[in-house]
Amino acid sequence: MPDKMKHKELFEGFSVARLVHRHTWPTAQHLDIVDLCAGCGLVGLFLALMHSQRKVLAMDRCQSRLAAQLHKQVASRFHKVQERIHWKTADLRPVGPADPVALPTESVVVACHACGLLSDEAIAAASFQTLRPMILLPCCYPFKPKVNARQNAPSFSWDRFPWLERGAVNKAGREAVDAARISFLERIGYTVSIDFIDQQITPHNKAIVAIPDATMHL
Repeated sequence: MPDKMKHKELFEGFSVARLVHRHTWPTAQHLDIVDLCAGCGLVGLFLALMHSQRKVLAMDRCQSRLAAQLHKQVASRFHKVQERIHWKTADLRPVGPADPVALPTESVVVACHACGLLSDEAIAAASFQTLRPMILLPCCYPFKPKVNARQNAPSFSWDRFPWLERGAVNKAGREAVDAARISFLERIGYTVSIDFIDQQITPHNKAIVAIPDATMHL
C-alpha cells in the first residue's frame, strides 16, 4: 500500500538521520538540513526531532500521502516540529542544461538513496555556486544510465556530470562511480570521508560525507 511504511524504511531512516546528526556540528551556520529526494520525509523528521533548533527543507517531486500523514502525526505530538519542517515540490533534475535547482546556502545537503544519476544531481546542486556540506548514500548503479529519458528535457546531457566521463565510468561499476564522485569533490575543495549504516538494514549502506575544506570540523 502506498500509505503504509515498511519496517526497513523506519530503521533505515533513523540510522541515516543518526549518521547525519553525528556529522553535523551544533552551530547556526551548519545546522539546517536540505533533504533531497525526501520520499516519505522520515530522515528529515528524525533530524528535526534530534535537535530542537534544526530546520529541515524536504524536497521531492511531490509530497506523498504517507509523507503528509507522518508529518501530521509527529506534529500532533511534538508541536514545534511542524514549524521547523517545510516541503518544497521540485524536480532535482533540471530541464535541459539549466543550472541545478537552487538550494539554501547555509545548509547541509542530505540525499538518502537518490537512485542512479539523482545522486550526481545532488552533488551538482550541493556544490553549485558555493560548497555546501553534503552527506550522500547513493544507490542503484545502472550500467548504461540514460540522460535523455525525460521527454520534457531533450537537451539534457552528460555535461552536467563531467566526473562520469559521459557514462564510461558507469560501465566500470559502482566502486568506480563512487571513486569518481569522491575525486571530483576533493578536486573542487571538499574533504571526503566514508561512513556506514548497518548493512543488515540495507546493502546500500555506504555514506559519502563531503565537508568543504574551509569548514571547521567538530
